[in-house]
Amino acid sequence: MGEIISEVLILFYWAGFALSVVLLIALSSKRILGVLVNRMLFALVLSISTILLFILSYMTESINIHRQWNGVAMLAWFCIGPLLYFYVKARSQYSYKLRWLYVLFFFLPIYELYEITVSIFELPISSKLLFTNKIVYSHWLSATYTLQNIIFAVLSIVCLNNYEKNKSTALIAFFYGIIVSSILFFVNGLYFGQEPFIGFLQQVMTIVYTSMIHYFGISAIRNSSTLNRNEPKYQNINLSKADSLNLASQLEKAMVEEKLYLKHDLSLSELASKLGVQENALSKLFSDHLGTGFYEYLKRYRLEEFELNSRKPEYRHQKIAAIAMDSGFKSRTTFYTAFKEKHGISPSDYMKAEA
Repeated sequence: MGEIISEVLILFYWAGFALSVVLLIALSSKRILGVLVNRMLFALVLSISTILLFILSYMTESINIHRQWNGVAMLAWFCIGPLLYFYVKARSQYSYKLRWLYVLFFFLPIYELYEITVSIFELPISSKLLFTNKIVYSHWLSATYTLQNIIFAVLSIVCLNNYEKNKSTALIAFFYGIIVSSILFFVNGLYFGQEPFIGFLQQVMTIVYTSMIHYFGISAIRNSSTLNRNEPKYQNINLSKADSLNLASQLEKAMVEEKLYLKHDLSLSELASKLGVQENALSKLFSDHLGTGFYEYLKRYRLEEFELNSRKPEYRHQKIAAIAMDSGFKSRTTFYTAFKEKHGISPSDYMKAEA
């Protein structure tokens, strides 16, 4: 019976690892990675896939990883808690930005990276020397890891409940699974320390993380499925008034200071990537908060740029079409149509009146 369960787990892990590779390839495109939520998801999937690779190396003979690389597996375990939290924050609050101070949330991964460096270069400055014996050190590290998991899981659940209108019950269930398995793992190691049971609890935690990979994969398939194309475009987008004002401010700043509208082929996805938000969130901002469409918004800035340029001495002898191109318009026809809609006269008549 035990062998059957082991074989099923191996297949489950292999499926999760294969799916994680597919997700990493999909997320690695420049267009997708411009959004913070997908950057966090990429790092999260990478951490889980690393864990799966090491777990599979222990359970099968097809993968052989030397013990000296175990620190990399520990690093991956330590990264999952904060990465999950930042993923949830980025997916729930579309104007969410990372700050340098948040690097403190990665205390354990940074610590493990330090230990790996010390080990590689055989430096006599390991923090393990501060502890009387390996058991005390192991208990300290386990307690810190457990506390980290609980804190970030609770914060993630609170964030989902407060900010997401259509909360993912599956994702919340994963967080509760992380909390329970982390506590059991710590208590067992502290009071019993039985190796078989420790291995079992590690498998439980790995199952939770692998299930998350399957969840992300299924979600990605559903979101790209033709069956969902007739659903309301902004069904899962919930921008608060504060988020809308913040995002609108960022958008205007990008337009005024960087003049992004001058790029002829600027797309909504590219602009969303530049601002670090989801494309659907930016679309919702245009439709609900600004009361206009993306191209109408760009057209307004480009027309204002044309009007400004047409009065500059260096453009005095330029053709109207050339000035329009320098103002961000992609074609002469688009420019003339937009200009007449705004002013009711042709660009040439307008320039004569302004002269």
